[in-house]
Amino acid sequence: MKKHAIFAALMALVAMAAVPAMASAVTLTAPAGTKLKAGAPLTATSSNLVFTGSSGLKLECASSHFAGEVETNGSPTSTSKINSASFSGAGGGACATNNPELTAHITALFTTTPVPTPWVLHFSTADNWALTHPEFTATITKSGVSVAHCTFTATEVTGTYTTTPNQLVFTVGTGNFVRIEPGVATCPDATGTLAGSAATTSGANVVTAD
Repeated sequence: MKKHAIFAALMALVAMAAVPAMASAVTLTAPAGTKLKAGAPLTATSSNLVFTGSSGLKLECASSHFAGEVETNGSPTSTSKINSASFSGAGGGACATNNPELTAHITALFTTTPVPTPWVLHFSTADNWALTHPEFTATITKSGVSVAHCTFTATEVTGTYTTTPNQLVFTVGTGNFVRIEPGVATCPDATGTLAGSAATTSGANVVTAD
C-alpha cells in the first residue's frame, strides 16, 4: 500500500508541474502606474500605416488617427472600442499612393448592413492584440477625379504590442482585408494587406501595458 501511495503522490506532483501557469492580467495605465478606468479615452496615431491592394497599389497615409475608449481593463483580455478614425496625407488632405498620378481619400466605416459591427481592440497575454471588424472605403482620384472606389473589411487585424516601461505601440503582424460592396465594379483590388505601427495615448498621457 505504501508503494502505491508514494507512486500516487509522485504522479500528482508531476501532474501539477505540467499545468501551465494562470495567465496574468493585461492592464493599461496612464500615467504609468495609474490604471485606466472604463470609459477613459484611448487614442493611437501612426505615420507609417500602408495598405497594399492585390493590384500592387499602395495607400500611404502620412497620418492615421484612431480614437476610442477603454471598455475593460485588468482582465486576462482587456478591451477598448474604437469609435472614430481619420487618415490624411502630408500636410492634410488625401493620402499618397505609390503611383504619383493617384491619391486616395480614405473613410473609416463603423457599421455594416444590417447591424452595427464596432471595431474592438483586444489586448491579450503574450503581448498580442487583435482589432475586430475594421472597415474602410478608399476613393482613388486622378487629377481630382474619382477613378476607383473600394470598400474593404477584415475579420480581424492582429499583431504585437510593447509593454511597460515603454509606450504602448502596436505593430501589425497580420492584416488581411477583402473587398466588399460598394465599389466592386470599379475597384481593381479583390484583397489587401496592412502593415505599420501606432503609438497610444490617453489624454495628455502616454499609455503603457503591464
